[in-house]
Amino acid sequence: MVTRVQMINAILLAAGFGTRMGRISKTVPKPLISLGKKPLLEHTLENLENSGIKRIAINIHHRADSIEAYIRSRRSCAEILLSDERGHLLDTGGGILRALRLLEGDIAFVHNCDAFWLQGNSRECDDFARLLQAWNSKTMDALLLLQADDTAADFSMGENGALHFPDGNKGFHYVGVQIVSSTLFENVINDAFPIQPLWNDAIRRGRLHGLEANASTGRWLHAGTSTDLETAQSLLLESKK
Repeated sequence: MVTRVQMINAILLAAGFGTRMGRISKTVPKPLISLGKKPLLEHTLENLENSGIKRIAINIHHRADSIEAYIRSRRSCAEILLSDERGHLLDTGGGILRALRLLEGDIAFVHNCDAFWLQGNSRECDDFARLLQAWNSKTMDALLLLQADDTAADFSMGENGALHFPDGNKGFHYVGVQIVSSTLFENVINDAFPIQPLWNDAIRRGRLHGLEANASTGRWLHAGTSTDLETAQSLLLESKK
C-alpha cells in the first residue's frame, strides 16, 4: 500500500509556450495536449491528488484562458489555485517562487507539466511519499527526483544523496519532480529567472540533493517535444496490452 502524502502543497508548472511540441502548441497549450485519453495536465493532477495532496498551485501564461477553463470544468479532490503570469512570464524559477508565495508555505512539491509517470506494477506512484520521507530542511534547499542515465546525465550523486555536476561516474537525469524550499530563493533579486543557476549555487553549497525514482513501480517519461510525446503514446499503449 502506498503511503499517502500529508501536509504539503504542490506546484504544477504549466506556463510555457510548448514550442518544441510543433504546430499543435499554437492552438492547444502543452498541458492540454492529449496523452492517451487524457490531457498531460490531467495525468499530473490525478497523480498528485491520488497521492493525497490537497492544495495545488498552477502557473499559467500561454493560452491561459484554456487552462483556466479546463480547471474550472473538472471535479477536483484538491484546492486548485492559479498563479497568473498572463502579464509577465516569470521563467521556471520565478514561476515557482510566485506560486510558493501564493501557497503561503515554506516547501512544496514542484511538478513539470510534461513529466509523465508511466505506471508499472503499482496503480499509485510512491515517489512523492519517498521524496517527502527523504526531505531534510536542515541540509537541503531542493531535493530532485532522478533516474539513472549515463548518456544524458544532468548530475552525479554522492552516497549521501548530495548532487554534483556530472563527473564521469554514474549519471542521473532530472525527471521533472522535486521538493523545493523557500531557502533556495533567499538571494533572488529579480521576479523572472531560471532555476538552473539556483541549483548550481546549491550544488556548490552542498544543499542540492537527489533521490532515485522507484523503478519497481513504474518509470518517468518526458513528454516535452513532439517526438517525446509520440514515444510516450507508444509506451502507454503498450502498457495497456
